[in-house]
Amino acid sequence: IFIPDSEIGANTYSQIFDSVKCALSDFNNEFDESTTKLKAAIHYCTNVYNITFIPEVNDYYGIDIDLAARLMCKTDKKCIALSEEFYARAILHGEDLLEGVSDVEDDKFKGIPTITKYRTYQVT
Repeated sequence: IFIPDSEIGANTYSQIFDSVKCALSDFNNEFDESTTKLKAAIHYCTNVYNITFIPEVNDYYGIDIDLAARLMCKTDKKCIALSEEFYARAILHGEDLLEGVSDVEDDKFKGIPTITKYRTYQVT
């Protein structure tokens, strides 16, 4: 899901985080845990563009979309990877996501020119 800055309002960061937590928890509780490997990543994207010219279709691409996918590959099932960019913006807007979120980690991802800092959250 891509949400443009113009549509981000008060408490949106924690709402996004809570929605993803809820979706992972609900989905994983509905299905056999031995076969379910659902996981997620949340990233604050700045390098994104719409790759379609059809007005009603929103199909976004860019290096930040790639980064979100690569972050997701770093997590275990029932886990959310939060980029430090998303996490920092949430804190900047007065939203506290600290409870249960790991300390910051960093890694170098293929196709991403800089070191990426991220945190993880294990959904229960």
